Amino acid sequence: MDIIRLIKLLFTFMFVCAGTMFIVISVREGLKPYRLLKYGLETEGTVVEMYKRPMKVNEKSSGSYAPVVKFMTEKGEIVTYYSTTFTNFNDFTVGQKVRVFYDSNNPQTATLEGKDGWILAVVFGIFGFFMCLIFYTLFIQQVIGWWRERKG
Repeated sequence: MDIIRLIKLLFTFMFVCAGTMFIVISVREGLKPYRLLKYGLETEGTVVEMYKRPMKVNEKSSGSYAPVVKFMTEKGEIVTYYSTTFTNFNDFTVGQKVRVFYDSNNPQTATLEGKDGWILAVVFGIFGFFMCLIFYTLFIQQVIGWWRERKG
């Protein structure tokens, strides 16, 4: 095998691994809100604040916001949940009632109904899917070419 073909194979394999990692991260991150929605306890919470994501240096955007929600557990404990889903869209307003799903053993582990907690999983899943689609195809073609060259 010549050095150019080996470099191409290793380069493609690196992207195959990266795409696969994106898919694995997507599934792992997607299972968290899924499990809370399926097995968690449901309650009603109130948006008490819209937390602004700190702006980065030289950022031109006006910033994005995530809701801060207070809810009461079945044990009567008041919990403050800080969403990690920052958007530029005003999906929530202070005082709005929202459905919250939480882990009864760890109420700090919670998610809101809707896209809260799903954005990372979806973005990583789409990106990983396309990386795998492209680079698995290239990798398999390169391995088949190498195999034919070796046999022939």
